[in-house]
Amino acid sequence: MIFALSPSLLQKHTELAKERIEYYPIYKELLQTQKNQVVDSFDAQNILQNTLASYFILTHSYQSFLYYGEEQIFSMGLDIIEESWLVEALHSLDSKQEEGESQEKHENFITLKEIEYSRQRFRVFSYSTFIGESSCTLAIVIPVDIIPNLYEIQPILKIVEQYYQYLPSRLVEDYPGVFADFISLLKKKVNDSFRRGESHGIISKFKLQNIKPYYGVMGEETTGIVLDYIKSSVKGRLKDDDLLLRPDQRTIITYSPNCDEQIIKKRFESLFFQYQYLIINYKVSYLNVESPIEDEMAFWQQLEEL
Repeated sequence: MIFALSPSLLQKHTELAKERIEYYPIYKELLQTQKNQVVDSFDAQNILQNTLASYFILTHSYQSFLYYGEEQIFSMGLDIIEESWLVEALHSLDSKQEEGESQEKHENFITLKEIEYSRQRFRVFSYSTFIGESSCTLAIVIPVDIIPNLYEIQPILKIVEQYYQYLPSRLVEDYPGVFADFISLLKKKVNDSFRRGESHGIISKFKLQNIKPYYGVMGEETTGIVLDYIKSSVKGRLKDDDLLLRPDQRTIITYSPNCDEQIIKKRFESLFFQYQYLIINYKVSYLNVESPIEDEMAFWQQLEEL
């Protein structure tokens, strides 16, 4: 999945928008609104928000909302509809679907209503699907003569699939399987070492620089090669009995039994990640383990705070 959008793609979309003379003044208003909201920061959350806004603009949407489960994770655009109305309309739609009422659809987009804004007509569409164990719903407000396209929203759904469903809070609350797999492997390794009579161990947590801004340059395949290279580099500093886990793309966690912070720091001394032209920065934190893991949630919180 490529998160970085080509500026030329947005420019081409803007040139096409100029041909829609009656809507173009509103389109310029939309771009100005988004320009005022864009944050020039390499923070991962800001990059995702800016990218989502661009993808929604490419769907011809003048106002957009994105929900994952019951949580609104994104909104953008002009004030054409009220969110309170939208939430009520979506709940009403759920009730109608449960009762078997038919709805006007196009590629599973459901028409919620038609509305006027700045003397031009728009339609409000919703689309829902399941990603993981939760529903993902998006709502778009587009000109009446535009037909919503399932292909155009695929990048948006991919971002939800690859990022939002794996936020740490969701790993615990919404994805117990993912959380359980990770924490159970770590718990087993730690507790087995104490059963063998070892009195301590050390957990190392690597937090990597966010390389998602470079996806557009490297592509998904090369990105995977870079991440595997980083993992192999860390593994090369470990002993055969050590454990290495990668719970997400930016995090590597290792456990070294019968080892302390001084020893492990020496092992990771001068560790440097460079793949061709790209140098990946990282931060490493340590957690001394002096007893078996009993409370998994408490232990998870300790890892999160590193």
